[in-house]
Amino acid sequence: MKEITHKWIKEAEEDYNFAAMSLQFEKFYSRLCFLFQQAAEKYLKAYILENDLQFEKVHDLIKLLNTCKKKDENFNKLEEACKNLNQYYTETRYPDDILETYYEKIDAEKSKESCEEIRNFIKKEIT
Repeated sequence: MKEITHKWIKEAEEDYNFAAMSLQFEKFYSRLCFLFQQAAEKYLKAYILENDLQFEKVHDLIKLLNTCKKKDENFNKLEEACKNLNQYYTETRYPDDILETYYEKIDAEKSKESCEEIRNFIKKEIT
């Protein structure tokens, strides 16, 4: 594994583990959804860098997924997980949107499941 890939995986793991651990606190669900999205983004970027694919500074998980598909069509099975997590990037980052969007524990749990699907697939591919 390349050093840069290792750094991205390490950052992704930190986001994922913090969010997963924090689910027990019964609040902060929009932040947890955002952290799961961020972790997934970092896992996808790690794969892109590991495989010398075109790296873009974007946050759209579908765009990143499409880049990964250029190397491996099996990434198709992650499309629903990416779609689910994509919604949490903007809506949890900007106060105007946060005021109108409230997330529940079930949203955070689904975000965790989506992130785990991406995490497990990529960690298997990279290591």
